[in-house]
Amino acid sequence: MDDPEKTAAGVAKDATTGSALVQDYVVRRHVLEALAAGVPKLEVQKWVVDCSRNFFVRDDATFESAWFDLRSGWEANQRRKKRRIAANLSAQTTDTRSDTRQKHLPKKLAGSVGACVSAAKHDVRLGLCCCYEQALAVHLVLAFGSDAANVWSETSTITTESAGKHLQEDAGSADSLRLKKLLLLVHPDKNIHPRATQAFQKLAPSLRTSASDERERSSGSL
Repeated sequence: MDDPEKTAAGVAKDATTGSALVQDYVVRRHVLEALAAGVPKLEVQKWVVDCSRNFFVRDDATFESAWFDLRSGWEANQRRKKRRIAANLSAQTTDTRSDTRQKHLPKKLAGSVGACVSAAKHDVRLGLCCCYEQALAVHLVLAFGSDAANVWSETSTITTESAGKHLQEDAGSADSLRLKKLLLLVHPDKNIHPRATQAFQKLAPSLRTSASDERERSSGSL
């Protein structure tokens, strides 16, 4: 295993900043910190070269500022990659269960649902949405409108079991609960999908109608 001190010295020597006002020990310190944090040696070398060619790097302070920008950009990119990998894994684990549920849908409906599933997977791969279920909810709402809640119950892993048996016996309450869950998934404050706002605006009136119907049933039973 390479000695970090020797590696840092080698990197600093291979690509100096080209300015006598930038101290060698400053470059070496930042190189050591980056290597200790797991940044690949080739990436660190690239940063030093970039700083040496940066017209605005004239002293220790401007070097550290430029170095911070390069490292922050790299770290942000690594976080995006991790989120993308996690989202892909989440999509893969739900694929089998979604495909099984689609088999029980009418043939015409299954085709539309399949298109929504494919679009959701594509969005996750592109990084448009961090969560497969959120992307699927957006496409289902845009495709089926207020009926998306019923379709969702057939294609999603989310159920109303947590609400208790008394809600399952009341069809109106169960429908309202599914609508609320779907609204939370497409809410633009929680969903980064570019069409989340459009889906939320399309579904919100359905919840108000459902809540009004539920109040009328409650008053009628008194």
